Amino acid sequence: MIVLLAFAFVSGIITILSPCILPVLPIVLSGGIGGGRARPIGIITAFVLSFTLFTLALSAIVQALGIPPVLHLGSCVDNSRILVLAGALADYLGVDVAALPLAGAAPEWYSEKAVAIGAYVVASGITPGLGVQPPVFGSPNIVKLLTEGLEGVFGATFAVEPDPNRAAVLMRRHIEMKRAGLGLPALNPDEIAMPDAQLTLA
Repeated sequence: MIVLLAFAFVSGIITILSPCILPVLPIVLSGGIGGGRARPIGIITAFVLSFTLFTLALSAIVQALGIPPVLHLGSCVDNSRILVLAGALADYLGVDVAALPLAGAAPEWYSEKAVAIGAYVVASGITPGLGVQPPVFGSPNIVKLLTEGLEGVFGATFAVEPDPNRAAVLMRRHIEMKRAGLGLPALNPDEIAMPDAQLTLA
């Protein structure tokens, strides 16, 4: 429960500091001018508390329904936000980021720049599931490095699966394996059934 509270509080702080929220802050804080010096502090505190309470409520709902939590933190260039959160959580638990039950997902087309950003995520220890082959498949050596060779170095690698149902199972198996590694309640990854492919790469 302490970890969940810390996670929720850090999520609230990171949300306030995110580039999407910063443009709104001057408008919100200017509304606090008429209420004295304490009003802006109250508004920021309410922001943090509301995100904290929302995270705790969402966690309870997700746990009650038995579904894995999924965070959407924007486009590929916003990956630094999840990495900041992952680093804080890993530091709190005293483990490496690669030990955390995290996985990324990029089910749609992406540019060469996004592949570089994805490599940064992999180098940080988080495995991203890709729905489309990266535009680096002209070199067998690069393909082998990205899809196999990085696992032993960073504890993460690219996983390419175009079918969204199968990709979800791969990520779920990965998350359950990491949960077991941390001593958290976890399903046996091999017991999570892999559906038949309904979508393939063209």
